[in-house]
Amino acid sequence: LRGLCYFHVTVRTGDRDLHSGLFGGVALNATHALMQSLSAVVAKNGRVPEPLRIGVVPPTPEELAGWRMLADGGKLLAEVGAQPSDPGTLDEYYVRTWAEPSVDVHGLAGGSPDLVKTVLPVEARANVSIRIAPGQNVADVSAAFEHLLREAAPDGAEIDVKLQSSAEPGLVSPDAPALGLAREAFEQAFGHSSLLVRVGGSVPVVASLAARGIPTISTGIASHDCNAHSPNEKFPADYLVLGVEAVRETYKRLGELG
Repeated sequence: LRGLCYFHVTVRTGDRDLHSGLFGGVALNATHALMQSLSAVVAKNGRVPEPLRIGVVPPTPEELAGWRMLADGGKLLAEVGAQPSDPGTLDEYYVRTWAEPSVDVHGLAGGSPDLVKTVLPVEARANVSIRIAPGQNVADVSAAFEHLLREAAPDGAEIDVKLQSSAEPGLVSPDAPALGLAREAFEQAFGHSSLLVRVGGSVPVVASLAARGIPTISTGIASHDCNAHSPNEKFPADYLVLGVEAVRETYKRLGELG
C-alpha cells in the first residue's frame, strides 16, 4: 500500500488585504504566491518532482506482467467520468496509482470566490496530500516537500507548512508463503486466477506489521464501480458470501505455516 503525508499550507504576504486598484501589480498577492509554490510540487507528465520520489521501490517484472492483464486504464477513467491527466496516463495507470507517489491539492482558500471584492488577499491556504510509494518514508518526503515549496515561493512570502496526518507505506515480498496460500484460497472461492497487485490507498497498520517482518495479506472484493469515497458507495451483496468463503479458505491454508 502507499503511505500518506497530509499537509496544511498557509502563505502570508503582509499585514492586511489591499485594494487592487491601488496596489495590484506592485504588492504580493498571497493567492498568487501559494499557486507559485504549489506549482513546484505537482506532477509534470505523470511524475512528481524527483526529490519527492526518493526511495521509490519499482514493481517487479511479475507484478508488471499481472497489471497488464487488468482492465484498461482509459476504460476505468471513463467509467467514473474522469479525464486523463496527461497523454501518458493510460499506459501507466497502475504504475502511477500503485507504485509511484502522487501529489493532490484538495482545497484552496484565499480572498473571496463569491463576492465582487477587488482585494489582494494577505493570506491563502491549501490542503495538500502526497500518497507516498513503497520504499519511501514520511520524514524524507515531508522534508523534500517543504523545501520545494519554500524554494519556489516569491521573496517576501511567509510559508507555514504543517504535517496534519501521516502513514508510512507498506510492502510485502511477493514471494511470501502467506501470500501464495492466500492466492490459492481466493482462486478456489472465486473460480478465477489471482494477480499480485498493489493498493494506492493507505492503511497504517499494514506498514507497521510489514516493518516487523509480518507478511500482511491485503485484498478486497469490491468492484470497479463501487464509488469509493463518493456518493452511493456500494458493495455487491453476493460478493459478501464469496468474501467470507475466501477468508475461511485463507485461514485454513495459513494453518499449514504453523
